[in-house]
Amino acid sequence: MTDTGELGIADTLLLCLRHFGDAAQASILRYSQRRLRTLALSGLLECNKLAVNYSNGIKKLPTAFRLTETGADLVEHIRGIRPRRPAKSEISPITLMHRLAVVKTRVAIDDAHVALGLPKPPWIMEADQYEDREIKLADPAERRFILRESWGSGPSRISACPDASTLLTVPDETGEPRWLLAAYLEQDLSTEGSAVANKAAGYAKLLDSATNHYRRHWPHAHFARVLFVCPSQKRLENVARLIVELPGSENWRLAVNTALLPPPAALTEPVWHDVHGNAMPIFPVVPAPREPAP
Repeated sequence: MTDTGELGIADTLLLCLRHFGDAAQASILRYSQRRLRTLALSGLLECNKLAVNYSNGIKKLPTAFRLTETGADLVEHIRGIRPRRPAKSEISPITLMHRLAVVKTRVAIDDAHVALGLPKPPWIMEADQYEDREIKLADPAERRFILRESWGSGPSRISACPDASTLLTVPDETGEPRWLLAAYLEQDLSTEGSAVANKAAGYAKLLDSATNHYRRHWPHAHFARVLFVCPSQKRLENVARLIVELPGSENWRLAVNTALLPPPAALTEPVWHDVHGNAMPIFPVVPAPREPAP
């Protein structure tokens, strides 16, 4: 439940792999399904079983779970720390699939850190809100949500709405952790077509080295990048062509979701591409695992 409260949402297969064992084994998968069903029936987890009605039939979506406020109360009672992301509102099929994809990319990056003997990085998720200010529903999104930013007004208004963000510690040429990279995740399901190019202006403003707006989220970051994750190589190439001439495109790195596994590929393998097709890793040098402090 702690994991679900941190990630915000997770499907059956992800939770099975992380807490019960190899999901490819039918007996383990059935056991995890029973355990999750029991937690849902007890009101500790919210179970989302959705389906989409296509013209050629109904397609079932992955069963997803979110921590309820009751579950958050129990975790806080046991661990002394309240989970950050219990369920607060209903979720639509499109939002569900997108959030699950974001979480899977986050987990791939987290697991890459663990495989290298590094601590997991901090994250800000799309729905995270400010806790140090009084917020009203009528407030604009950029006042309520940490990652929402906007500049200007009317037709000239520019917005940035990342799906998630993390602070990565990138090693230098000696392998020692040194550079702090503010990474902004843009998770693509190939549903936006050419509209993805509309996001480039907002990211160009957010990552502008002259103003460093990204330091509103990560004050100590040395530089920032957009990590664009999509479902196919064809989509990756199409997006690169769409944005290659746009301002700020030099800060984009694109990858196919399946290339981020197994760990630590998401950090150490050249699975990320710039808009010109050059492949590179996030970590140019793999840091040596550090000994724990005495």
